[in-house]
Amino acid sequence: MSKENGWLVFVPTHNKEGKEFAIEHHRTFDQFVRERTGGLTLLRSAKGEWINPIGKLYREGMIPVIIVGKRSHIIEILDFIKTHYDQEAALALRIADEVLLK
Repeated sequence: MSKENGWLVFVPTHNKEGKEFAIEHHRTFDQFVRERTGGLTLLRSAKGEWINPIGKLYREGMIPVIIVGKRSHIIEILDFIKTHYDQEAALALRIADEVLLK
């Protein structure tokens, strides 16, 4: 049986042309996550920077999202982020090895 952990994933706020994603675009992501894990917690927007493998610097806004789920679900969610938001990469950090819900 696969254990559920707490995860932090990052959802972009703008597309590659700098245009903000529509709320409906984000709602599609929210629904995808809810269907796999039962829920999500959206945090306030943040700013991030990263350099891709060929040296291009990206500065972008993102929405940190906390998700409780199995590793297999998080991998599906990362794949969804990459395609739905047209991203080069998607990041998830395991933030809890034990999750209590009462």
